[in-house]
Amino acid sequence: MANVAYFKYPWKWEDRTQYLELPFPMSEYERRIAAVKAEMEKDRLDCLLIVGDVRERGNIRYLSNFYALLGHSILILPLDDEPVLVTSAAAHGEPMHSFVPETWVKDVRAALFHDLPPDPPTVLGRTREVLVEKHLSRARIGIVGWHLLGYDYFSGLKQFFPGIEWSDWLRPYELVKAVKSELELKVMERAAEAADAGMTAAFEAAKPGVTELEVAGAFEYGMRKAGIETVAYLFDTRVCSGPRSPLKNGNPTGRRLQPGDMIFMDISATYHGYVVDAATSSVVGGNPTKEQLSLLEAAARMTETLVASSKPGTPVPDLVEAVRNVAEEMGEGSTFIDYIVGHGLGCSQLEVPHCHPNSPDVLAAGMVFSLEPMVVCPIRGTGTIERVCAVETSGGRLLSKFPLRPWTLSW
Repeated sequence: MANVAYFKYPWKWEDRTQYLELPFPMSEYERRIAAVKAEMEKDRLDCLLIVGDVRERGNIRYLSNFYALLGHSILILPLDDEPVLVTSAAAHGEPMHSFVPETWVKDVRAALFHDLPPDPPTVLGRTREVLVEKHLSRARIGIVGWHLLGYDYFSGLKQFFPGIEWSDWLRPYELVKAVKSELELKVMERAAEAADAGMTAAFEAAKPGVTELEVAGAFEYGMRKAGIETVAYLFDTRVCSGPRSPLKNGNPTGRRLQPGDMIFMDISATYHGYVVDAATSSVVGGNPTKEQLSLLEAAARMTETLVASSKPGTPVPDLVEAVRNVAEEMGEGSTFIDYIVGHGLGCSQLEVPHCHPNSPDVLAAGMVFSLEPMVVCPIRGTGTIERVCAVETSGGRLLSKFPLRPWTLSW
C-alpha cells in the first residue's frame, strides 16, 4: 500500500500566525493560565488534561481560543511547561481546514478522527507522545471532561501509564472560570446586546400568518447582523407557538402563527467564544387572556426577583426559594419548575453558578448567569423570561436589555 501524506497543507505556528485573530490580548490568556496553574499547584497536580468536542467546546476555548469541533481535542497543560493542543477536529483531515489557525498555542499536534491505513496519527497516540516527552509517565494528572473520554482512549492511557494518578478536576477548573475579568464582561455584554437585536427582529416578524420557521430565521438574522458568530451552541433556535408552546425545547415548524397564540423563543449563540442564552414568552398580537397572563406575569416577576437577589455572598439555594415564593404568591406554584432557575455562562453554556436547589455555589462579584425561572403548563404554555445577568458588588445587573414584558408592547 502506498504511503499516505497526512496533513498536506502547512499548519505549524510559522504558517498560521498570518491567520491568528484573538478576541483578547495575550495578557488575558496568560492571566488565565497562571490562575489555573496556581490552583493546580495547590492540589499537587503535575499536569491537566482538558477534554473537548462538539458536546463541550468551552473548557478548551477558555485557555486556548481553539474551537473544538468534529473529532476530539485535548489541551495538555503541564504545571512547569507550555500548553500543547492535541486535536482531531480537522475537516478533511487537514488542520488548516479547522480552527487551528485561531489558537495562540504554538505546539499543536494533529490527529485524524477516523481510522485510515496505514497507522494514522490518533489523539491517543499524540497524547501518549506528549506525556512521555514532558516526563509525566509517573505524575498526578487532573482531567476536565471525564464524561467526554471514550473507553478506548482512557483505557489506553491507563494501560500505557500505570504510574499516573488520575484526578477529576472539573470543579476546581469551573471555579477558576466562574469569576469573569473586565475584558470578559465587556464581551458578554456585547453578546447580550446582539441577542437583544435578534429577539427584537423576531418579535417584529412574529405576526399572524407567519411561520415559526420564519420567526426563527428573523431571530438568527438579527443576531448575525449584530455580530453573533455562531448559533446553536447547545441547541438550535427554538420557536414554539399555540398548542406547541409548552414544548420549551421544540424546534420551529411550518406552523403559522394565530392571533392570541402563546409563543416561546429561545436561543443559544456565541460571540468571541462566549455563550449567550436568552428566551422569552409572549402572546402573538399581545392582549393575553387571564390564564396566559398568569404564566407570563409570574415569569417576569420571578426574573425581577432573581436580579434583585443576585448579591455577592448569596447561596444559590436561596435564589431558588425566592422565586419559588413568587410562583406560589402568583398562584403558579404547581407549574413552577424547581429543578433549575438559571445557570452560569461563559465559554460554556452551563457553568458556575449552577442554580438548582442543592447547588453548593455561592454568588460572587464577576459571575455571569442566565436567569431562567420557569412556570410551564401543558395546556396554557411556557412562561419563561430568560435574561443574562452579571453579579456586581451592589447586586445583579441585567446585560440583556430586551423588555421583560414584551406582550405589553406594540410590535
